[in-house]
Amino acid sequence: MTLYEKLNTLIQEYRIARDSATAKALQTMQSEIVRKHVDKKKIALPFDASSDAVVISVMTSAIENAKECITALQKREGSDAQIAQLSKEIEIFSTFLPVMASDADVQNFIAQLKAEGLKNIGEFMPRLKAHFGNTVDLKKAKDWI
Repeated sequence: MTLYEKLNTLIQEYRIARDSATAKALQTMQSEIVRKHVDKKKIALPFDASSDAVVISVMTSAIENAKECITALQKREGSDAQIAQLSKEIEIFSTFLPVMASDADVQNFIAQLKAEGLKNIGEFMPRLKAHFGNTVDLKKAKDWI
């Protein structure tokens, strides 16, 4: 099952459960995914496994935006319901993201690369990306180099 198919299934489940706020949030993500997919591929269909990268990108952005909103809402009184909904959305959107490589694994790989003689960051990043794919936080890795 592709991530896009998983999204469609979740939308239906939340509609059946009459959770319209969550279903609407997922539909918004679905629309953004379709828009990005069309921009990237210049076609609307089909959604295949290669489309998973688009889904991950959209969900990652949505999570970051929701976290920023929560931070802003925490400064206002009476926004507990909004914060709860955003927290729920973050939890759901996170299920679309790959499991990240552990810090220890990344640090060990960096140590191996250093042992091979790599010295500048421009040599490390492509190797990290090739080895770990989308499961490495390159911002963290940069600090360990």
